[in-house]
Amino acid sequence: MSTTAGEGTSDISTWRIYEPKVNKEKCTKCGICWLYCPEGAIKMDSDRAPEVDLSQCKGCGICAKECPMKNIVMKFKGEAKVAAKNSRKW
Repeated sequence: MSTTAGEGTSDISTWRIYEPKVNKEKCTKCGICWLYCPEGAIKMDSDRAPEVDLSQCKGCGICAKECPMKNIVMKFKGEAKVAAKNSRKW
């Protein structure tokens, strides 16, 4: 996954609070997520699996909603931080 903005584009990810996570093992590579992404943040790799450019993703969740197999879930960006904080030993 790319996390840098492409040439001539601006990084819109700074206000995103959810990120799409694709289960590539179960993905049927239908391209529906790519088709419905309003920001063009999803590209298909050489195996036709979706790759999300997080610098262009606004976290709207349309890809997850439209995925016919429900293999895309929206994860709260703070989940990793919360899990790390909760695992600290005091």
